[in-house]
Amino acid sequence: MESMQQQQHKKHIKHQQTRPPSFMMSMSVRARAVMNHFRQFPVLLRIRSNRFTSYKQFIIYLRQIDRHARLLINRSKFRFVGTGVVTAALGGRAFSFWSSSEPEEKMAEDNVTSPEDVAVKEADELYHNHEIHKLYKYLGEFKDSENPLLLWRLARASRDVAQHSHTDPETSKRLTYEALEYSKRALELDDANFACHKWYAICISDVGDYEGSKKKILNAFKIQEHFKKAIELNPKDATSYHLLGLWCFTFADLPWYQKKAAAVIFTTPPESSFEEALSYFNQAEEVEPNFYSKNLLMLGKTYIKLNNLKMALLYLTKARDYPAKTEEDLKVREETELLLPKLTTKKSN
Repeated sequence: MESMQQQQHKKHIKHQQTRPPSFMMSMSVRARAVMNHFRQFPVLLRIRSNRFTSYKQFIIYLRQIDRHARLLINRSKFRFVGTGVVTAALGGRAFSFWSSSEPEEKMAEDNVTSPEDVAVKEADELYHNHEIHKLYKYLGEFKDSENPLLLWRLARASRDVAQHSHTDPETSKRLTYEALEYSKRALELDDANFACHKWYAICISDVGDYEGSKKKILNAFKIQEHFKKAIELNPKDATSYHLLGLWCFTFADLPWYQKKAAAVIFTTPPESSFEEALSYFNQAEEVEPNFYSKNLLMLGKTYIKLNNLKMALLYLTKARDYPAKTEEDLKVREETELLLPKLTTKKSN
């Protein structure tokens, strides 16, 4: 007859044989670090309910992605990002307003992408949902990254927070210069990416607001050059046309004293016309109709300058009625509500 001790030992052996294998015994050091991070942030581990029918399948899958765990090493320490290595490529399509024309990256064969690919998708989702403060905080984890796709998005996020109405002036200035630094690094890493050129030009212009008209005029040709390069690299990006139109409008509408200052700085100062500005705003609408409330506003303001009140009224009305999803949309609506009564009065006279 077996002793109580022998019976307990047999039960223990049977339990060992039937229970799921231990994470810590079945996976490499890298994978252990991943799973430790899962334990700290379980909410980040998102698995489609119909993907795994058993715990065993889940373990097998984790072993398959063990070789990808090394991708989580960032500057000699493990870092887990985005929605998780397991489900990096399982989410819905990511959106980004400024890069709506960019082709989607192909998924890896085993549905696993690098952490930085995951971060780009997560950032685009936050941007699409207009969660600018969350986005800035999230991308701040990648400020030392060498990935231009993350850096130009970080530049954009920094700028968005800098221009938010609740951001104090000192913080706004700091973030504006941060955005310039991130955009510059992104461009240095990839000068064949249209968004890197576009955001570098935007950030140079923003910094000019702190450094005076002379500095802004000095940078004018550089800004124009990068907007044109962005269009050359991606002629399907509506915002690049809009921004070049804005550049043209600004110099067409430059006060006389600033034109004189520009003539002192340059032999041939930057100049443009409202007709040229109109052509770029129209091209933006051709590429992507009604993509941006401010483009509709600028079309209306440009038609006012060209004394075409009928078309001005049309586009200002469109801008006013544009669904307000961002703080900028609300500012556009406020401006149109100031302009429309004056325009209506002027037209009736």
